[in-house]
Amino acid sequence: MLIRLNGAAEEVADNSTVRDVLTSKRLPEEMAVVAVNDEIVRRDAWQSLRLKADDRLEVIRIIGGG
Repeated sequence: MLIRLNGAAEEVADNSTVRDVLTSKRLPEEMAVVAVNDEIVRRDAWQSLRLKADDRLEVIRIIGGG
């Protein structure tokens, strides 16, 4: 199925979870914030939240510095 990942069209397997996408795209989970369709998703829901066609998944990585 087709979703939008950080604004780009991405083909993912049907019934993929947020964690499945992060893992398959090798996106780091530590210090990440994830939103699906403009709603922030709690980290403990990443494994259970199943994506649907045309969902918009935004992964924002928090980077510290000084």
